[in-house]
Amino acid sequence: MGDMMNPHCIMRIPAAGCQMPCYTTTVSTHRRVIAGCVLSLLGAIALGGCGQTTYHGPDLTVGRSAQQLLGATRTHTAARPQFGLTTNSTIAIALTPAAAARTSYGQFLSGRQLPIHGTGVVVRPDQFSLALGVTIGGVDAPFTLIHTRGQLYVLAAGRTVRVVRPVTDTSVPTLNALIDAMRMPTRVGRTSIGGVPAVEIAGQLNGASLAPMIANGLATLPSLGTTPISLPALAHAIDQGTAHIWVRVRDLATVRMQILITIPTTIHVTPALRNASIDLALDLTDLATPPRITAPAHATPMSLAQLRTLLTG
Repeated sequence: MGDMMNPHCIMRIPAAGCQMPCYTTTVSTHRRVIAGCVLSLLGAIALGGCGQTTYHGPDLTVGRSAQQLLGATRTHTAARPQFGLTTNSTIAIALTPAAAARTSYGQFLSGRQLPIHGTGVVVRPDQFSLALGVTIGGVDAPFTLIHTRGQLYVLAAGRTVRVVRPVTDTSVPTLNALIDAMRMPTRVGRTSIGGVPAVEIAGQLNGASLAPMIANGLATLPSLGTTPISLPALAHAIDQGTAHIWVRVRDLATVRMQILITIPTTIHVTPALRNASIDLALDLTDLATPPRITAPAHATPMSLAQLRTLLTG
């Protein structure tokens, strides 16, 4: 029996952290210990694991409505000097047969779920560096996006490209644009993120405010960039979408966002598109000091159309 006969041996249940003396203890003691371990195990399950502590810090969400929390977290986000970003998102694009046939890439991607994952950093006012990857047919295709000093760079397929945009196009998508796009918000619950409670706010989307941003994204996809996109139709589809934002109770920071959009076959956004879905999920983390973001050297200037041709054929 080895250790089982040793009066000093201990059997540990990791989930509960309880200690169970071995069979050399008395029956009554054994029963008390088992009962204690069962209660500890149930407590550990209820609390989400042994060793979890209760948050005792400030709760700035008390007494605020969902709309007030959105305004407060928007102010905090605008003042946040830098933060880390993690995404695990998914998009799916189904093209019409004619549009898919224009390129072999379009035929391959049409109708597939495309997981997008990665991490990066954002530094105010308009710098970011994102190392991302798209899983296509079980193969990961990595790429990097860098924005600094008003220039956007794409590192992909062994090439470094500086995207040439119209001089009037100086916009950079911001998290506040997503916060502003939420309408009819409600508080739906609380969860712990990074050891601190956060209030979850759910609401619908304002299609008119998000449609131009989504249209720009669709225009970079194969077989869609050459077809006209109806902003009113796209806005109508986005209106049916939902948004979830998690606001940290300690300082009203946005720590998580999720945007869900579906473009059904009944809404004709563009002649090349049958349907589409977007699941954008972002986690935001604190950074003590701003990382340095520098422009890559020896970048080749290209328009979006040229870049799309390079990457998709």
